[in-house]
Amino acid sequence: GIFGEEFGEKTGSSDFTWILDPIDGTRSFICGTPTWMTLVGVKHAGRMVAGAAGQPFTDEVFAGTAAGSHLLRANQTTGLRCTSETDLTRVLAGTTAPSLFRKYGHEARLMRIEDAVQSVRYDADAYFHCMVAAGQLGISLDTGLQSYDIAALIPIVEGAGGIVTTWDGGDPCDGGDILVAANKPLHEQAMALLA
Repeated sequence: GIFGEEFGEKTGSSDFTWILDPIDGTRSFICGTPTWMTLVGVKHAGRMVAGAAGQPFTDEVFAGTAAGSHLLRANQTTGLRCTSETDLTRVLAGTTAPSLFRKYGHEARLMRIEDAVQSVRYDADAYFHCMVAAGQLGISLDTGLQSYDIAALIPIVEGAGGIVTTWDGGDPCDGGDILVAANKPLHEQAMALLA
């Protein structure tokens, strides 16, 4: 099967489904900033098993499976590993836009995260989730995501040792309010603030 932002869902004849987002971060794309990505994921029997996120301007492809995650850039492959830092006050965080948190009534939650972490950066959409996998950020979060906004990123983050859930600890594959964390202690600390 195929499920994508542009054309909806086509049921297939196997347990495999491609989940596609040709341009994740449309505002970034329109502005010409290189933080939009093309997302391609593979779901098997209800679970994400492979994902890739590409940024053609920077010549980067982040790819992941249960066997591990890698960054492919300029014909070189580098393994990805989330940070081992476990203190939320010592990590950087990223999210798309404060306006989305206001739109969905989650502004207070975002403020709690902002107050807790070392610094928060905005407006990089899926790229921030890849930065957690690369060990640059400790957490990233978003609200109101669709499946095609997060599904391909799950294997990338998990393959690098990270955790991806909804804010209530549920399966992120169908989208919603999403928390990406580099490790269990950071995930637990952030979840307490999002509760």
